[in-house]
Amino acid sequence: MDKLRNRLVRPSRELTVRDVLGSPRLLLVPILVALGFMFVGPMVILVLFSVQPSNSLSLNPLTWTLDSYVTFVGNMVSGSGVYGAVLTNTTLISVFTVLLTLLISFPAAYALARKVRRFKTAILVAMILPLLTSVTIRVLGWVMFLMQDGVLSSILGVVGITPGSLLYQESTIILGTTYVYLPFMLFPIYLSMLSIPESLYAASRDLGASRFKIFKDVVLPLSKPGIVIGSLFVFVLSLGASVESELLGGGQAFTMASNIEFSFGVAQNFPLGSVQAVSLLLIAGGSGVYILHNIDLEDIAQQSGGSAGHAAGSSSRLENVVWYGYTLLVALFLMVPMVAIIVASTYEGRVFGLPYQFTLDWYGKVLENGTVYNAIINTLKIAIPVTVISTAIGTAAAIGYTRYTFRGREWFKIFVLLPVFFPLLLIGLGMSMWSNAIGFGNGIPQTIVGEVVWISPVVMFVVSITALGIDPNLEEAARDLGAGTRKLYGDVILPLVADGVIAGAIFAFVLSWNNYYIASYMSGSNILVTTWIHSRLTQGFSSLVPAVAAVLFYVSLIALFLAVAVEYLGTGE
Repeated sequence: MDKLRNRLVRPSRELTVRDVLGSPRLLLVPILVALGFMFVGPMVILVLFSVQPSNSLSLNPLTWTLDSYVTFVGNMVSGSGVYGAVLTNTTLISVFTVLLTLLISFPAAYALARKVRRFKTAILVAMILPLLTSVTIRVLGWVMFLMQDGVLSSILGVVGITPGSLLYQESTIILGTTYVYLPFMLFPIYLSMLSIPESLYAASRDLGASRFKIFKDVVLPLSKPGIVIGSLFVFVLSLGASVESELLGGGQAFTMASNIEFSFGVAQNFPLGSVQAVSLLLIAGGSGVYILHNIDLEDIAQQSGGSAGHAAGSSSRLENVVWYGYTLLVALFLMVPMVAIIVASTYEGRVFGLPYQFTLDWYGKVLENGTVYNAIINTLKIAIPVTVISTAIGTAAAIGYTRYTFRGREWFKIFVLLPVFFPLLLIGLGMSMWSNAIGFGNGIPQTIVGEVVWISPVVMFVVSITALGIDPNLEEAARDLGAGTRKLYGDVILPLVADGVIAGAIFAFVLSWNNYYIASYMSGSNILVTTWIHSRLTQGFSSLVPAVAAVLFYVSLIALFLAVAVEYLGTGE
């Protein structure tokens, strides 16, 4: 790996301030400024509010107090009151989510890495698609599927089974968190398995090792990095599960995330809410630093094209049926909410039933509804500039990170990608508090800034994977031929990373289009599509909701197909 890194990243001397300001390494500055303004600031404001004696912000340390910490920690330790229930419920939900996602993901990751060859891209697309859809939309799909007279009960009613509503139970919340965070367990394990060389499998077989022994002594140990990273990722993200608790649990089970929202909303106790937020920040920050420190982008870049260097293990027809069948079931599990939303959006009535009464009238009513129309326009006013700005900032950071070496390069990667590991509830809440504290306010421009800060690191990651595959000898050859910096970037580097830039832009648009937490906290009185859907679910269900959610999903689906097409055309496969 050291040889690969030396090949991909051209060594250079350490940088000074003058070097940065006078060289292409200036490309790193925009994303650092953006994160410093609207990521570090919001996290600091949450910490400051946690030591305030009241809801007003004072910067005088003499007025600060740890009373809220004493109350929170004391009740957590003693298990008394709502905080004891919060600790118990949140821990149980997170632990069960980790166990279930691991149980489901490990066989699927092995099948994708070793057994599945035909239709592999289609299966991966089906598994990736939920990540590009709002959590609110995905959870809504499960509500449509599990509710009384929902899709499941309608299907079971044909055979005389009437289960009623399966919502508002703690087990249903765990189902939701398992579904939402399953890809975050699956893909780290999948990448770990891709890194196991085929020669190791062949040598083990030649030495007479049984399948069980190969699994125990080769597959399991070498998959541990992915298991650890995936488990930490899922545990941290499930701690911040708010929408799942609210929509699937119906307030029947208190979680840390729901209690934070209660403290800032109903109770109006900012210090106590901030203490709980800080506890999640510490867990998320520590886990994120560990994960990012152990993630090698060069490895991911090398493996992202699939397992071309891995021969499929010999399998009987029955084994192929089992492996393909299992991965298809996992993909189907991830697609169930989307299917439920489409079914609900094309059903004539509000209550489902068979025979199915197909209609497209709800889509027409979406455009006829003035509030929904304005919400779509407002969402586009945010998503389009966020796409342009995030793509520019993320691409600049990716080129600066991948094409040059500098002191603190590893910490730059960790700092820039860290927001991806923080629960969006905390990011949106912190941004709103920070923005109001400094007089920046709320509205569409402020939402654009907030989403740019969260989405730019995602673009940087996507473009970096492409940029790390560029042979540095091409850059050297261009310089030897007299190409200046502008011509070098215009004629060599940017064309070579064009596929990654386009894919990053598509992801940026989809993530902004589907964003809920940052939009809800930063948009002020402006109604956006995701905030409208959430309000209709919590304040009174509307039959238009599935149709609006379906439109969001269709846009994400089209964008993902475009990203896959760009990758396909770029590789020439």
